[in-house]
Amino acid sequence: MRIDSHHHIWRHRDWPQTWIPAAHRPTLETDFWLDDWRAAATPHGVERAVLVQTVPDAAETPYLLAQAAASTVVAGVVGWLEPTLPPERQLSALLEMEGVPLVGIRLQAEYLTDLDWLASRPAGAAAQAAGRLGLTVDLLVHPGNLAAALQLCRRYPMTRFVVDHLGKPDLRRPLAAAVSWRDGVTALATAENVAVKVSGLRSSPGFDQHARDFVETVADLYGADRLMWGSDWPVSLIGGDYGEVVADVDEWIRSWSAAERSRMWSGSVLEWYGLDIHEGEL
Repeated sequence: MRIDSHHHIWRHRDWPQTWIPAAHRPTLETDFWLDDWRAAATPHGVERAVLVQTVPDAAETPYLLAQAAASTVVAGVVGWLEPTLPPERQLSALLEMEGVPLVGIRLQAEYLTDLDWLASRPAGAAAQAAGRLGLTVDLLVHPGNLAAALQLCRRYPMTRFVVDHLGKPDLRRPLAAAVSWRDGVTALATAENVAVKVSGLRSSPGFDQHARDFVETVADLYGADRLMWGSDWPVSLIGGDYGEVVADVDEWIRSWSAAERSRMWSGSVLEWYGLDIHEGEL
């Protein structure tokens, strides 16, 4: 069984992706639908996924939940909360929607100038509320955010956290030069309520040179039980097609045991997001 722990959809007119660099707008400034993901993923044995929000807009999450409810491919949705409003009220409204469940929220620290925002009261309130409801918290971070992320994860040990995209290391530099990233993910690994997504790498500059070294580092630190793969489609199209992303993961874990490979492909995402999927349902 293969479950994609991280992909997106958007109707660009309604949800403009302002983070897209100018060089990649021809590829990404268009509409991407769940049927498009299915067409890309199913030839590679991937039939279910976790759909993840992209923009800091509270209206996007109900839209994603509605889209997921009309499809058979989404196992859960990771949404977004307005940080200036009480998180409990927002989560209650989202959890009342019928269909595919909300399984988590994402805290988008990567684009904030305040490197310590994840240690702030609003971030903590959201993480605490999510944990009380059994939801997982995705962390979109870069190396400069990892110290604050560690504070957050230690403050709420009963909340499950998943670091997206390996914590966004700079793959243009060799592992030995990535001191802040290495120190950050090493410290986070001591918090047992933290997992990591092996995702978002093929679209990163320097992927061809150093990606394997960074993947092997998190594998050593976290082990297969705390790692899950994600395509980051359609952002991944910057670096290659869906099949190439799957082939990357296949190559990286080729020497792992069968049980470890199963954790990467499906076991970890099932556990960390509390997904209720069985082999016979795919």
